[in-house]
Amino acid sequence: MLWSGPKPLAQAPSAFLMLLRKHLQGRAIEQFGCDYPERSLRWIGRDCQLLFEVRDRLPLLLLLDREDCVLGGYRLRRANQERLFKRHAAYCPPPRPDLPSPQQLSAYQLEEIYLRDPANWPQSLLKACFGLSPASLTRIGHEFDRLWSDWTRFWEQTQPGGYRALLSADSRISIWGDLEQGTHPILALELPERLPSQQLQRKEGQARRAKALARLQRRIEKLNGDLAKVGQAHLLQRQGELLLTYQNRVERTATEVELLDWDGQTRHRIAIDPALGPLRQAQKYIKQASKYRRSRSMIEERLALTEREIQELPAEVEVAPAAGAPKAELSGPRLKMVAGFQIYIGRSQAHNEALLRRYAARDDLWFHAKDVPGAHVLLKCAGKAPPSEVVEQAAALAAGYCKRGSEALVRVAFTTTQRVRKPKGSKPGFVVYDEEMTLLVEPQREVAESNAKMK
Repeated sequence: MLWSGPKPLAQAPSAFLMLLRKHLQGRAIEQFGCDYPERSLRWIGRDCQLLFEVRDRLPLLLLLDREDCVLGGYRLRRANQERLFKRHAAYCPPPRPDLPSPQQLSAYQLEEIYLRDPANWPQSLLKACFGLSPASLTRIGHEFDRLWSDWTRFWEQTQPGGYRALLSADSRISIWGDLEQGTHPILALELPERLPSQQLQRKEGQARRAKALARLQRRIEKLNGDLAKVGQAHLLQRQGELLLTYQNRVERTATEVELLDWDGQTRHRIAIDPALGPLRQAQKYIKQASKYRRSRSMIEERLALTEREIQELPAEVEVAPAAGAPKAELSGPRLKMVAGFQIYIGRSQAHNEALLRRYAARDDLWFHAKDVPGAHVLLKCAGKAPPSEVVEQAAALAAGYCKRGSEALVRVAFTTTQRVRKPKGSKPGFVVYDEEMTLLVEPQREVAESNAKMK
């Protein structure tokens, strides 16, 4: 008997399997490769490629075209949130610990990548960061060319021509026009010592500083109160031991008892909770005394940290310079190149915060003057062990940009960035670290004013 229709117990092939048959059946493999990491394999054909990943116990099988766009895949929904795969979208390779993502690149780093090899832009981004595909690079190139063309046309239309502005030593701005009859002044402005917007910024900054100082002083008062309670640990221990020894002489419903100390002279008036009784009240006193003794070191450490925060509060509130001021504030940390290694030096508390949050990798080294306020210094290792002279120069820069920078020798602590952490709720730039090493170096401040743009 002939059977018509699907066979019994036969399962229909999945959509992904039919897609593999459509693109791969009868095709030849032209190239085989292994991407980073080693558990990512590629089979490349003429029109498409098959990618197999084995990472974090979640194997992925993807079908890509020659431009790394996803045509389909197996277990796409099991991918994590950072690598979300969708059909007809660019394939996002797994992250590499030694390369930043495109979102982490600053304008300064993009400019450096472009100037390194302008002829190969934007393909040079593939070696400088992870998470980009050839298709996305093509779109980036078209967008970059369009923006550059628009900017060039806009700049030509807005060129000032024969006008120029000068800032004199007496804080006066003058605009001059180069006419046919010669150079003539067109407009002269006198800059005030401080603009109203700067006065408002200074007032707001002073209010923020006063608020932070009041909060830290309240914390010190509370910690001093806790420290005074810790001083009573010996008395609570003695009262608990006396009550435990003479519990048979105390009435069950008593609220207070007076007991003679073992020295035969001191009398202790001990309060008792009737709901607890003498035995449980004695145990409570002894447990409370033990808790006070254990907390002494933590209270003293937190008290020292709070006093250090008060010392590091800026005495003068920084405001943005007036328009046309002779010296503009650089927007990024200082940057120095030593033997091919990058050394970043924070200019302010915000820059010190950004060094760890935006610039640092796990294998980088962090430097700071020991037990004294100063700039944070970050040595980028890029997976290589820096020579001793590079480490000493980074320590010298950290010593130069601290409050003891005028001394002959300064002790500098350094450790890996993964040993540096920021306490919850602390002010910007405040960190704690452990497993550090120290160097005694001569301070140095000879740094070229190159500007590393903030990310």
